Amino acid sequence: MDAAVQLVVFDLDDRSYAIPLRQVERVIGAVYATPLPHAPANVLGLIDLHGKLVPVFSARHRLGPQPRPISVEDHFIIIRAAKRTVALVVDHVRELIECSAESIIQPQHILPQWNEVQGVVQIAGNLTLIQDMDRFLSLEEDRTFENALRGQTDHGN
Repeated sequence: MDAAVQLVVFDLDDRSYAIPLRQVERVIGAVYATPLPHAPANVLGLIDLHGKLVPVFSARHRLGPQPRPISVEDHFIIIRAAKRTVALVVDHVRELIECSAESIIQPQHILPQWNEVQGVVQIAGNLTLIQDMDRFLSLEEDRTFENALRGQTDHGN
């Protein structure tokens, strides 16, 4: 029997994306993110989540829609990625769906070097990219983020 996969589906403008539910800690309303000097462009800042500093990533910067400032209508998806917990800014969290693992098209079947997504699934007649949050920052962006974060904590900010 085919295993079920649960996905959190979110919107950016008129496009839909998904993240595996197993990586999602919670969804919260957008809050102010403290800017982090020298961070990569897709890191909008930091939030304090129950005493833990969490970087806020711009889904728009990575996924293509025109970047814009965080809005009070946005949502933050709190995600447990391989290296750290992160907040992903999205326009709207739409739904939680369940699909069969067999219905997910593996990215290498579409483009051999496509590493940024875990797969593609059809939802309500539209193709939806399942994001790989462990690869959301490139290696260089991750190094830049770590250096920026070290600079902040070294200065007590």
